[in-house]
Amino acid sequence: DGVDLAAEAQTGSGKTAAFVLPILQKLFLTPLDSPPSGIAVLVITPTRELALQVAATFTSLGQFAELPPTVLSIIGGTSISDQMSILSSGVDIVVATPGRLLDLMERGAVNIQHVHTLVLDEADKLLDVGFDAELTVLLDALSPQRQNLLFSATLPQKVLTLSARVLNNPTVVRIDEEQTPVATIEQRVYQV
Repeated sequence: DGVDLAAEAQTGSGKTAAFVLPILQKLFLTPLDSPPSGIAVLVITPTRELALQVAATFTSLGQFAELPPTVLSIIGGTSISDQMSILSSGVDIVVATPGRLLDLMERGAVNIQHVHTLVLDEADKLLDVGFDAELTVLLDALSPQRQNLLFSATLPQKVLTLSARVLNNPTVVRIDEEQTPVATIEQRVYQV
């Protein structure tokens, strides 16, 4: 519905699909005319692996659209010149880690002023690994006219503080507040 959202649900519960599918639906219903070096949807993740996974989900679920959206993962450890080249031809959806995204912004290779949907995925982990300063710079570079979606396995105080900075009158959804492990995860303890 275009409102801001803070969602808490345990790992493995489908949070990625919960934001990818509605974003794709919105893109399909109103195709975007992204300017060169501009993006419409920005997903920020704490790790390269998660960024690749989220980008693959967008690509997989969007492949059958009449005009599939262009998706790029912006992560360290890969060719920055390749990423700059792809950005120069226009991208609809970027899934990024904060460090590489800031690097590209400093080089003038990416413009996030046209973002209409911002997703902070695994927000608790983003803050655990110390991306608070980077997030502040990124948030300041975005247009205030956007939808903000924050997804996290937990909503501790530091995430609530971030959500107060980012979200505007958000809907809050909490699933399984007891934080029980996902049934398909086997846990072991080794005493050493």
